[in-house]
Amino acid sequence: MWQVEVMDTTKGTIFRDKCHVLIHACGYLNKPAFPNIPGRNRFKGSMVHTGEWDNSVQLEAKTVALVGSGSSALQVLPAIQSLVKRVVNFVRSPIWILPTISSAANDFTKEQIRTFRAFPDKHMALRKYNETVVNSIYRKVQTASRGNIALMPCIQRFTLQVLSYRLISKRCALVP
Repeated sequence: MWQVEVMDTTKGTIFRDKCHVLIHACGYLNKPAFPNIPGRNRFKGSMVHTGEWDNSVQLEAKTVALVGSGSSALQVLPAIQSLVKRVVNFVRSPIWILPTISSAANDFTKEQIRTFRAFPDKHMALRKYNETVVNSIYRKVQTASRGNIALMPCIQRFTLQVLSYRLISKRCALVP
């Protein structure tokens, strides 16, 4: 039996509970850290980390430096681009976006969308199935065993083939 103690840092209150199963689901990057950029300590503007977003920072009509290209940046950029004067994105290395491997890799039809609205449990079942599939390959991609290292060229070729096909069908370009 787990005994859990959680502090609400905004109120300073502590909540205690017990559970049989404890699931850690806060993500790998839940402790904000800013990159070691020379001169950062002299910067006079606001600095915000997605792990501790500050809604009081006014972005309207400002030039924003977005550091990184990970999943947080992919969510932040479209959310702020209509508000800010300009966004400059600093990227150390290109991000890899794996193709959809879900059971419904294509766009949903209007009928499927209606079904999901009418029967939310069907939508949830598909989401759970897709999450299970994605989680099942995560360890394969992340673990640096000899077998997995040998698989990486195959995974990269497959990813590029799928992305190229999808981009061609949408008349886009794949930029290395």
